[in-house]
Amino acid sequence: MAQPLVVIAYANNPEHPLPGLREEDDQVHQYLQSRSAIQPFRIVRESFATRDRLVALLTTPEDRDSLVMFSYSGHAAGDRLITENETTNASGLSSLLSQCASLKLVVLNGCSTVGQVKLIMSAFEKQNRPAPVIVATSATVGDGAAKDFGITFFRQLFLYNSSLERAFDTALGAAQTQVAGSEILVDKGAGRGAVDLSVDDDRVWGIYPSSGDSENSLNWTLSRELSPQTAVAYEPNRELFRSLIVTLRKFNPRIQEIWDNEQGMLNDFSPYDDDLLKSFPHPISVQLRKLRAIRGRSDGEEMKFYNQAGRDRLWQLLRTYQTIINIMMGILQAEWWNSLSSSPIMDSSTVGSAGLSGYGQRPKYELASQLADKLREHQNTLFVTELMSNESLFAQIAKSGVYFDGLQAGIERMSESEANGGCQLAEKHLSELLKNVAFLTQYKLISVKNISIVKNRVATQPRYTHRIYQYWQTYLDPILRNTTSDYFLDNTSVLLQKKTGSPSEYLNLSPFLIDENTFQEKATLSNLFAWQVIRRNGEELVYEHLLRYDGPRLTLCEVDPTIATDEEQQRNLLYFEMKKQLDAYFGLKEPQTSARA
Repeated sequence: MAQPLVVIAYANNPEHPLPGLREEDDQVHQYLQSRSAIQPFRIVRESFATRDRLVALLTTPEDRDSLVMFSYSGHAAGDRLITENETTNASGLSSLLSQCASLKLVVLNGCSTVGQVKLIMSAFEKQNRPAPVIVATSATVGDGAAKDFGITFFRQLFLYNSSLERAFDTALGAAQTQVAGSEILVDKGAGRGAVDLSVDDDRVWGIYPSSGDSENSLNWTLSRELSPQTAVAYEPNRELFRSLIVTLRKFNPRIQEIWDNEQGMLNDFSPYDDDLLKSFPHPISVQLRKLRAIRGRSDGEEMKFYNQAGRDRLWQLLRTYQTIINIMMGILQAEWWNSLSSSPIMDSSTVGSAGLSGYGQRPKYELASQLADKLREHQNTLFVTELMSNESLFAQIAKSGVYFDGLQAGIERMSESEANGGCQLAEKHLSELLKNVAFLTQYKLISVKNISIVKNRVATQPRYTHRIYQYWQTYLDPILRNTTSDYFLDNTSVLLQKKTGSPSEYLNLSPFLIDENTFQEKATLSNLFAWQVIRRNGEELVYEHLLRYDGPRLTLCEVDPTIATDEEQQRNLLYFEMKKQLDAYFGLKEPQTSARA
């Protein structure tokens, strides 16, 4: 049986495309790809829709029989769609749609399409089958409002798993922000034949329920269509940790040993917990441990239960993603810096060509893919060799990034039922992402606070004592340890080392990942931050807490030393060191290309 099909068609002009329509097309397609990564379905994207192409789609048996959702955006009128400088008669299109037995939703995001609602409903009545839910407009609301409506509507459906009615109401609010003055009017039809074409108002948006089941059709969600087997209740952590155990067997001999002892049974995760939760670099392991915890954890003043579906778990899933993407960005930027430094024909001013001048303005998953492309072009030897050997890595980062960035923007406005459903989607995305970054289990993080020389008159060679925060083989927060060796590492830096490699070999992740407490003389605990943005023409650096994405940011700027406290004096040291390194990274300070908050 063919997978469900979603068609998004845009009547744009390839020679003179409308920016708003192209933006809507790009965003909606990203949402579809992100969702299809965890619940497979087919996507047909027609960015420059023609009549012939729409007819071909709707008359191909496999496409016709599996079509679940049909969306059209662009110029239209009451009885026609305007596709690529031609007219597509709405009566004929309605007849073709009525032969799609699985069709649940039709979106007509164009001017004055409400006249087509009755055509579609009548065509389905002739076929003796219930009409789909139809979203239409009798509007010339403007391209901006139509774009915001379309982007928001599909974000709600595909990223948040909202019901059709909830998605419609939220999208309407987004469209309203584009319309000055009076309120956009709404028509929510009560079922077949409820379309009131006598309404003479060019600002009416409408959602018209299925003629088969008016009430339930507006509560339809995408998960119901893509996973009809969802009679099996969602069990938090089940999919995530099953997937982790299966994936990490090839990286961790202890997990393979437990797997063999348990004969591959995964009904109980507890035998794996100790080794599983220590596998990843400490910041990621901390986040996974919170998700796995059976008992509530106190974060701030409240007790949180992250192993239960709901808003708290959804936030924790988001934090886990943010920790992973911040570490990945630190690694990619450090590798790119090394690549530039080893290329005599290049200089660091070319960093801007990698798009990092947009850091803080553009999504991190986009910057990650762009950096990966640059690294492939230069074909330098990388410390983290797995970055280039996993072909699906950056495709998955992009798909997960679209979902989690969208989640971050809307989580506060989600209903509790949406948050519950969102946990299942977020866990699926996180599971797929962790499969692709499982190679990180072969690496460890350390922070070097300071280094002293050990040398006396009878020693032939100096030795070096490092004060180091070590982030592995413990659930506890890293504390300072002393280690002495005949080599020295980079000072006041966060380093990535291979667990089985020489400790003298490493990738320096600073200034992209920093440990604030390597500059705090009396600090005994680690405090990791990830670089986010440069503000005030390069004079202010903003870092985000690596473990608490919603926690306080670290803002570094120069403080007058004559009035600075002792803590501010130490922050000054951190600021000047990080600013010096970022200036070197970008080559020349270019305020006009620096990232803005």
